[in-house]
Amino acid sequence: METIMGTVMPFPYGFVPKGWEPCNGQLLPISSNSAMFALIGTLYGGDGRTNFALPQLNGTNGQPGRVAAGQGQGPGLSQRVMGEMLGEDEVTLTASEMPVHTHGFALYTAGAAASAAPTAGATLMAPASNGYLPPPAAQPTDLSPSTVMPAGQNAPHGNDQPTLDLVYCICTQGIFPSFG
Repeated sequence: METIMGTVMPFPYGFVPKGWEPCNGQLLPISSNSAMFALIGTLYGGDGRTNFALPQLNGTNGQPGRVAAGQGQGPGLSQRVMGEMLGEDEVTLTASEMPVHTHGFALYTAGAAASAAPTAGATLMAPASNGYLPPPAAQPTDLSPSTVMPAGQNAPHGNDQPTLDLVYCICTQGIFPSFG
């Protein structure tokens, strides 16, 4: 069975099958790929006079890959057009994008707490016992807001969803699809 030209498929091996091209966003000359150009035109890029581009689904040459998504409009979603690229490769969160929260913690006054501070992820326990420390008689003392300062570098972070890397290819030599 021969594949229909323009079919995009993921492959689980490290080579591109005969009659297929990797979906790396590369430009192909129209002169030697007129049937493919007739199918996808400049949907994924190119000048439409001498070349056209294949979809960009694999990351190459420092360029990120893309995740395939269906076209149209789902419930509560905006319209998606074939060939449209959306999303961001990296995101720098701003304070306005984070939910309201605080970074407060209380410190008991001298003599009210155990002699050893808890380690990260541990619960403060009474020394040499299996129980929690009783709350101190004195009220906790709030620390200065400068005690817990923001961390980070205002640098973007990767925005990848969990993925399984496969090689996406497009069939360039196959049966020309019939319109109907």
